[in-house]
Amino acid sequence: MVQTVLKAFEVVGIINPFVRTALLANIEKESGFKPRDENLNYSSVERIKKVFPTAVRVARLSDDELKQYTNNPQALAELVYGHKSPVGKLMGNNEPGDGYKYRGRGFIQITGKKNYERFGSQIGVDLVKNPDLANDPVIAAKISALFVKQGLKGRMDFKSQSEANRAVTQVIGGAGLDLSKGIGAEILTKVDKYSTQYADAGSASMVASTPTIGTTTSNASAEVNAAKKQQPNQVVMNINNSSSTAIKVGALQESSTTIARPIT
Repeated sequence: MVQTVLKAFEVVGIINPFVRTALLANIEKESGFKPRDENLNYSSVERIKKVFPTAVRVARLSDDELKQYTNNPQALAELVYGHKSPVGKLMGNNEPGDGYKYRGRGFIQITGKKNYERFGSQIGVDLVKNPDLANDPVIAAKISALFVKQGLKGRMDFKSQSEANRAVTQVIGGAGLDLSKGIGAEILTKVDKYSTQYADAGSASMVASTPTIGTTTSNASAEVNAAKKQQPNQVVMNINNSSSTAIKVGALQESSTTIARPIT
């Protein structure tokens, strides 16, 4: 899977090694390099309150009322992302069931109909009609690279790993995620840790022509070595180099423009 993501970096134009490493670290943290559906099967009210504090506050639900959303992914998705919720409306979910249908998927958990439509159109795939395609490794890798590049507004001049880790994690987590405390700080700590694991991959100049599909993270070192042996001079092709900030949707964070679901 690492090679699949590195290939997407080349196609999209993620050229800064610190950004590459930071995104690899975030993918490790978010999904362990296994594209997947967002897990909304929470067994405790306290965990729901911690991950989705704004949704709980906006809905004005008591702990007893929140119990109906434990072990109930569909209901929780509608509470947080549904067409009647503020965040659901923001993310373009406008029909009953859209909250669950367009829940987080892929390497970095792209969420919301608006995001599925936006990034699907950029890569030439109808993700609105076929949202499960966001879990295809090649598609998930392209979405991740595009999402971060556009979220960074094309910035590729980072001079340190810590700087890139914070910037990329903020893009993926959302503008409202405070990385200095609470769950935001926990996430950034994990990204900093994983960035040391993927430093070699981030600095690799090229990837294999045929990405490895279905590889687990335990094979990452072998993929890194393979990637470093590839041609260093392949031309980078930029796809949809938009400067607009992407909307990452998941758990509600206080922000007028960006909403994100931090995954621990």
